[in-house]
Amino acid sequence: MSHSTSALGNLAWRTASKCTGANCVEVADLTDGRVAMRDSKQTDGPILIFGRDEWQGFVDAARTGALNG
Repeated sequence: MSHSTSALGNLAWRTASKCTGANCVEVADLTDGRVAMRDSKQTDGPILIFGRDEWQGFVDAARTGALNG
């Protein structure tokens, strides 16, 4: 399910330290432990919400290269 920026209030968004181009996402920690993610080029666009375990699984897969095609 996607959410809008205004529905979630003021969040502290951050990008990955290795993000140097236009293809980046921003993430923010929510107070209930979930993680919000949005496209850095469309900060007023949709926001995806992930549970902590879902997010950790994604991060682990990205770090190990499991997502490389």
